[in-house]
Amino acid sequence: VLGDSVMSVLAYQDMNRITLYDMLKNEIEDTSNFTVEGFHYPGFHFGVFYTVLQFLVNTEKLPSIIILPINIRSFSPQWNMNPDYQYEKIIQKINSYLDSIQVSDDGLYGIDKEITYSKFIEYQSLYYRGIRELNSKFISWVNRRPLDENEFSKRYKEIFKWHYMYSLTKDNRKFLLLKKIIQIMKIQDTKILLYITPINYRAGAKYAGDDFIRALNRNLQLIKDYLNEDISANIHFCDFSKTLPETSFTHLNDTTEHLNENGRKLLASLILEKIKTLY
Repeated sequence: VLGDSVMSVLAYQDMNRITLYDMLKNEIEDTSNFTVEGFHYPGFHFGVFYTVLQFLVNTEKLPSIIILPINIRSFSPQWNMNPDYQYEKIIQKINSYLDSIQVSDDGLYGIDKEITYSKFIEYQSLYYRGIRELNSKFISWVNRRPLDENEFSKRYKEIFKWHYMYSLTKDNRKFLLLKKIIQIMKIQDTKILLYITPINYRAGAKYAGDDFIRALNRNLQLIKDYLNEDISANIHFCDFSKTLPETSFTHLNDTTEHLNENGRKLLASLILEKIKTLY
């Protein structure tokens, strides 16, 4: 099981303190002969996942089934260009081993070592309807303490925009890494479940309006179109992006994908329903 913070985050008010990863692990191990292992951490992305899968392929340690989320926010300038979310050391460490067994590949593919915090805040991205915005604008809204209801709503609008309303393109480095993952995995003797992580789309539409859904759908469609073109029999895909209500997230206005107890149970059941058809 690969993943990011969605696999481990708990809501403050949760009575049930079992993570999404442990829900999956417990149920799969209780209903099959499989042993479940996880490699997940906040901010992990396709650069990390690609390198881990390269390791598994080249050491002949591929599991029978791999669960891999596609977090639509991971393509965004908030995550993709954040120097804190590059994880070069982990990638370099794995690639050092791959080099030692003479596996040739671009060891830091998708990782820009030139990213600094100053470049991150001044990075300009294209958003829905062709608007270009600097990261610094959105960072200021994240750090702002609203003085009234209008500022409260405006703050959420801008954060949802930063996270999900960017214009995803085929040359996005995380999109290119997703393509590389598909290329190496479709020729392997293992099954892989790709699913799009649920997002708090109702809250996004509440604060950012109908354009939020239009922008989200455009980005989702780019991913789906590629997978429909290049998917193989051993790769299975599910879109869970709009399956959960706002009551499933850590709070009603949550601008990330973090789930409360009820949300984790719902997502676990969706994943398990699909996984059980694979074993």
